[in-house]
Amino acid sequence: MIRFSLLHPSRGRLERAAQAIGEWTARRSGAHAVEHILSVDTDDDVAGYRRVADAAGVRLVVNANRSVVDAANAAARTATGDVLIVVSDDFGCPDGWDRALAEVLGDRRDVAVLVHDGIEGRIMTLPILGRALFETLGYVYHPAYVSMFCDDDLTHTAAAMGRLVDARHLVFPHRHFSVGSSALDATYARQNSNAAWWHGWRVMEKRRANGFGLGARTLAVRAKEVEVDVRYFVRIYGSRVKRLLARRA
Repeated sequence: MIRFSLLHPSRGRLERAAQAIGEWTARRSGAHAVEHILSVDTDDDVAGYRRVADAAGVRLVVNANRSVVDAANAAARTATGDVLIVVSDDFGCPDGWDRALAEVLGDRRDVAVLVHDGIEGRIMTLPILGRALFETLGYVYHPAYVSMFCDDDLTHTAAAMGRLVDARHLVFPHRHFSVGSSALDATYARQNSNAAWWHGWRVMEKRRANGFGLGARTLAVRAKEVEVDVRYFVRIYGSRVKRLLARRA
């Protein structure tokens, strides 16, 4: 029997969080143990989330998170499971999801599992990590990110390590606003902001340069990192200067 830890970061979405907890609970086979950890921010409606957690019988963790990345990693640090899954308010699951993942994983706990999200299925938008891989990495999302590109990084890192298992025959639907399955809200706007995108791009490209931490920081790698920084600062601060000049004109 596998013990799964569902790491569930949420912000500003009491009703959707409750619905997600209900779906993941109702659709488990019961053949495996599951702990559900709802991870929220100190500056959110903590009392409301506590009511949700108490009603569903799940654990609540509260931290001064900077982002969804922090919230997911905070939940992971408290998890006791053999397999960690980052669950979002807008992610569904198939019937018997625990049994299906157990069949894919077998005895391995040093791998990540790539399932299909019903959109592109290109990256781990639903991170699934064995305990051993999590302990090797020290995170579920690399802490340098705030939101954008964190799942790209995890996918590429696991692949570079030879630890990525392709299980895209399993579909866990991502009901994202970009495909019309959810309404755009403040949480989406925060996570998908232009600043978050460019921050993520910068971190991703610098990590890509040395093989996501697996290669040496050679002179060529350092030169690439400088190039990325220059492009980032030109894009961010160049836009700000243009807006300032436009206002003064």
